[in-house]
Amino acid sequence: MITQFPTDIADVDDSTLVALANLLNRHQSLFTEQGMPGPTVEFDAQWTSECIYGSKDQNRQVTWKPVRRSYRNTFTDMEEALEKKFHPSVVTFYCSHWSDGIWGEFANEQISLIQVWNDDDLDMLKKNLLGHAFAKHKNRLPLTLFIGCTSDDDIVSVDNESGQVIVEKPGKKAFRVLADNLATFLDGFTPSTRPYSGE
Repeated sequence: MITQFPTDIADVDDSTLVALANLLNRHQSLFTEQGMPGPTVEFDAQWTSECIYGSKDQNRQVTWKPVRRSYRNTFTDMEEALEKKFHPSVVTFYCSHWSDGIWGEFANEQISLIQVWNDDDLDMLKKNLLGHAFAKHKNRLPLTLFIGCTSDDDIVSVDNESGQVIVEKPGKKAFRVLADNLATFLDGFTPSTRPYSGE
């Protein structure tokens, strides 16, 4: 289980921090309840992570679990480039753990949530977020920051101004609000054992 962070660190969104840790614990519990050590991914020597523990099995699968990170805002360079501060809930969502993404359900919608596996994954995430932000600016739309996608390939994002969790299509306005804030969304998210990688 993930030990909770102290909630007195500057720029951390406390409610999101607690909600995310609780969600990751619920996800891990699904496997332990079935007598499994945890979720697995295919071993890749070029794509390692602090999350991996144990050795690979005969099918090249390794077990992983979320790992707390020393919290810091790794998006400051992007904020400077865009001349916008990112919503604290999104910074907390991406900067507090190493983890594979997870699938689950919210409001009868199948959703995959992104997490950060290693430093290279973080670099790719930042490039994709920057591209997403530039597309929003080009189309004169409010800045949103994606956190996942639905099984129908709609984008699940956080509105950078309001903090609401919304559903949108690429280059379009949000067409549905899922939750008033990210913590509420994570608290109501029901994880599943569906593998994330390769989806």
